[in-house]
Amino acid sequence: MKIEYFMIELKDILKSYYCIWYFSENSEKDFLVKSNNKIAVFDYIESVILYASVNNIGLLDEKQHAIYDLNYIQDLVNGKTSHIDCSDILDFWNIVDAICNTLNIVFIGLEHRFDKLYDKLFRGCNTILNKEIYTPQWSKSEINQIKKLLTEFLLIISNVLKGARND
Repeated sequence: MKIEYFMIELKDILKSYYCIWYFSENSEKDFLVKSNNKIAVFDYIESVILYASVNNIGLLDEKQHAIYDLNYIQDLVNGKTSHIDCSDILDFWNIVDAICNTLNIVFIGLEHRFDKLYDKLFRGCNTILNKEIYTPQWSKSEINQIKKLLTEFLLIISNVLKGARND
């Protein structure tokens, strides 16, 4: 069973937090590395690299990592921006899903009532080989749903960052 590990950064207004995200080719779910039944969260890249080394976790690329910008999500929720970046929102949705998988938390984002919204965001990423660029038009109801979900996601992230420190 092959497992691939990646460093991720959760970037907040004042600082960044680092975690290790992984997936197995035998699982349909993604997870984050845990320590003491909590997600392992680090303040420094060097701490992640040291932790990975000590625990025989082979990070795929120590020099590059995915960045999840919590500032953009907070600005969207608080009305400081109205721009809906489909890719950033889906990335955030998926990392919160991985957090919930890791901690066995029921994830609101998997409820079927959000399937059409998720699909629309996915299409808006324009990752499918298509000659035509798709630019979603958002109804007020859809924007409110996105904001509700993102508010819930931010609460989950906030609780994870408060409850787990490894360095």
